[in-house]
Formats: sequence, C-alpha cells, structure tokens
Amino acid sequence: MSAIQRTLKIRPDETRLVLWMTALSFVGMAGLAIGQSGANALFFDRIGTDALPLMYLAQGTTAFVFMMGLAALLGRVDRRRAYLAIPAGLCGVVVAERLALLTDGRWIFPVLWLTVALAVLLQNVFVWGTAGVVTDTRRAKRLFPLFAAGEILGSVVGGLITDPLVRVIGTENLLLVWAAALAISVALCRVVLSAAGTLARPRVRKARRPTSSPWRDLTVAFGYLRRSRLLVWMTLAAVLFSVLFFSLYLPWATAATERFPDADDLAGFFGLFWAAMTGAAFLVSVLVTNRLFARFGIATMMLVLPLLYVGSFGILLVSAGFVTLVVLRFVDGVWLQGVASPAWETLTNVIPDARRDQVRTFLNGGPAQAGTVIAGIIALVGQDVLSSRQFAAIGLATAAITVFVTWRVRASYASALVDALREGRPEVFPEVAVAGVPFAFAPDAQALDSLLVAMDDDRSSVRRLSVQLLADADDPRATTALERALRDADPSVRAQALDALASAPGRVDAERLLPLLEDPD
Repeated sequence: MSAIQRTLKIRPDETRLVLWMTALSFVGMAGLAIGQSGANALFFDRIGTDALPLMYLAQGTTAFVFMMGLAALLGRVDRRRAYLAIPAGLCGVVVAERLALLTDGRWIFPVLWLTVALAVLLQNVFVWGTAGVVTDTRRAKRLFPLFAAGEILGSVVGGLITDPLVRVIGTENLLLVWAAALAISVALCRVVLSAAGTLARPRVRKARRPTSSPWRDLTVAFGYLRRSRLLVWMTLAAVLFSVLFFSLYLPWATAATERFPDADDLAGFFGLFWAAMTGAAFLVSVLVTNRLFARFGIATMMLVLPLLYVGSFGILLVSAGFVTLVVLRFVDGVWLQGVASPAWETLTNVIPDARRDQVRTFLNGGPAQAGTVIAGIIALVGQDVLSSRQFAAIGLATAAITVFVTWRVRASYASALVDALREGRPEVFPEVAVAGVPFAFAPDAQALDSLLVAMDDDRSSVRRLSVQLLADADDPRATTALERALRDADPSVRAQALDALASAPGRVDAERLLPLLEDPD
C-alpha cells in the first residue's frame, strides 16, 4: 500500500474506483465551468443584463418543473441508465445549441442561459448519483471528500483555462469544449458503473408502485415540514438566501458587462473569477470550516452569511463600482461555497433518514426557486422606477430579515438535536460525508452542547446514548461528563461511561477507575 493510499485512506481494491470517479467529477465540473462562462458571456453580450429579471422568472419556474419531472423519471427507471443518459442527452443539447448559434437567432441566448441553470442541477444528479451507486455508507465517509476535491479542482482548472481557450477558439466554441467534456463524462460514468458489481453491493431496484409520485412526495415532505420548527425557518431562509444571491448577482453582472463589452473578454473574466472564488472556497473549507463548526457551531456559521449580505448591500448604498462589486461577490461567494453550503447540508441531517431526501427535494425545488422568482419580480417591477441605491436598500432590508430568520434556524436546530437524542437517532452526531464537500463533518459545538445537556436527562436511555456519542468527542468537557457518568444511578450508563473512557488510552487515570471494581452491579 503506497504512502498516498495510506494518507487518503484508500484500500488497494478501491484505487481504480477512486481514480475513475475522481476523473468523472473533475471532467464534468471543468466542462461546466467553461460552458457556463461562455453561455453567460454570450447572453450578456447579445441580450444584455436588462433581461435578467425575466430570466430569473423563467429560471425559477423551469427549474421547479424540471426537478419534479426528473424526480418522477428517476423513480421509474434504472438509475444507472439514467446517469449515463443525462450527460449524453445534455451533450446533444449543447451541440445543437452551438449549431443554432450559426443562425444568428436571438432566441438561442435565453435558451443557453436556461440550459446552464439546469445543467448545474443535472451535474449534481449524475455525478453524485453515480458515486452513491458505487459506494456504500461506510465508504462514503472516506471517499466522498476525494470525489468532491476532484470536482472543485475541475472547477478551478476549467475557470483558469477559459481565457486561453477563448483567445484560440472564440466564445461560441466554448460550447464545443463543454460538449466534449460531457462526452468524456459519459465514457467515465460507464467505466465507474461497471465497477459497481465488484466494489459495491449491486442495488436491485424494485418496481415502484404507481401510487408514488414526486408530487405525492412533495406533499408528504410539506406535511412533515409544517410540524418541524427547524424546517419552517429553513424554508423561509431558503427563499431569502435565493433572493439575496440573485439581487447581488444582477448589479455584479451589469458592472462586469460594462467593463468587458467584448464577449471574449467577458467570458475570460467569468472564468478567472470563478476559478479564484472556487479555489479560495476550497482552501477555506479544508483549512477552516471544520474548526469553525467545532468552535462556534454549524448554525452559528450559517448566521455569518446574511451578516455578510448586510455589509454588502450597506456598502452598495455608498459605492457600487465594478471593483467594489467584484470584491463583495467574491467574499460572499467564498463564504457561501466554503462554509454556508456545507453547514446547510448538515442541518438537514437532523431530519429522519426516511424523510431526508423528500425534504431536500422540497427545499431545492420549492423555496429556493421561489426566491429566484421573487428576485426577478423585484428587479422587473423596479427596473424603471428604482435607483441602484434603492435596490441596495431593498437588499439591505432583506438581509436584515434573513439575519433574524437564520437566528431562529440556529435556535430550532438546538431543539432538533435534543429531539433526535430522545428519539434514539445517534446518526445525527457522528462524522458524516456530504456530496460536494471535501471533508467529513465532525460533531459541531451545538451538537456537543446538546450531548452535555442530555447527560442530565431523566431517561437513562438518553443518558446512555449521550455517553456513547461523547466517547468520540475530543473535548475536556466530554471527559469531565464521562467521569461524572461513572457515578450515574443506572448501571448500564456507568458501564457505557467506563467503556468510553477506557477506549482512549490516557484519557483518564486508572486510579479513578479502581473504585468501580466494588460496583454493586
């Protein structure tokens, strides 16, 4: 076993899987970064940023309908074939759109914009769907961060090579590079899936009964959501975060288009900006994010994002120049990708596993798209009657409301953790791997606080589960709580505490354990 394999915790029989799967995530995201820069540059150059409010409306509506249709399709076909068909079909669409550019019809540019928006969703579906097929839950904790690192690296490389490619082949032909990346993704996806029979247990899907549908799943998720304080506040937060994102994107895109009136220059700028922002977010996520989660808590770090938006729109009230907008969107984007998005994914882990996918589909397909539509309506209605400062004032007010809503998310998350303990769901607390995130989440500060509080619960089963989970917590407070549990009234809790302390050599002095030899049980 090589040093690299030992460092990355890759077993010898997993080497080929990791290489091909990482290559798939790298190529897919590199192509998307290149295609997105080209498509956006062409749209802004030929149509202009004044059309963005209408595109927001179209994007939100189309994405919602598309996600529901995709959910219905994936529920009724062999997923492996679907994961091959998605990049193949998207490749055909991109090639057709490149040919349509030869006609000089203006209709193709809004279609390109919507294609990119939907491609972001499809990229996540076929790449991480494939990863889910060939890895089980145990492997995912070790391998998902590697796949995510490949995806991030692909995004950075794709952004960096966009400008040199534009100088050689032109902005329109970036679509052909994207199509080539999708074609390679099909081949890589086939290779990866062919390994599923040897490196993971094949998943045999039973035919789903016609009583199940994405609309029924959405209704079930909505019913569950109404009974959860956390999910109610997360729904509001999803709407508001989407409004804030697109409200800041509009002036940024307008300023960039004015600074780079040529489509080739604009595409090169988009590529470099995306590469710099994604690279910085990657460094933040690897070096800082988990430490922030452990020190301050996941939900608290979510609260920083609306505060950044408050600062951003406050600054835009005074100055809205190109450099200012670039810096603001860079800072907000780095925090969004490197900290807030991983935190958001972790918040949904408190949802019971049977409801988790339904709720995630609802949040991504409903509130997030509704926020896009709202941002479009605000921009469309105020396009001729509001100044840039008045737009900034609306953004500032929205950000202030989002701060309050996110604060309520934080409070509700703490209650949800306690409820998870009382329901006997320990999977909320151990380290978990999330698609697209280059590290496994360690228990955060709020989770640790919840475990410490639960040590005084009236029910011995809750105290015993808390002791079991505190065994892996590297914190002096956890050790103190475990030592106190050695004197618990319930013998099973005392035994669990003894096992937890003894599992880590040097965690407690032997002298403190000797009196347990005289325990009456």
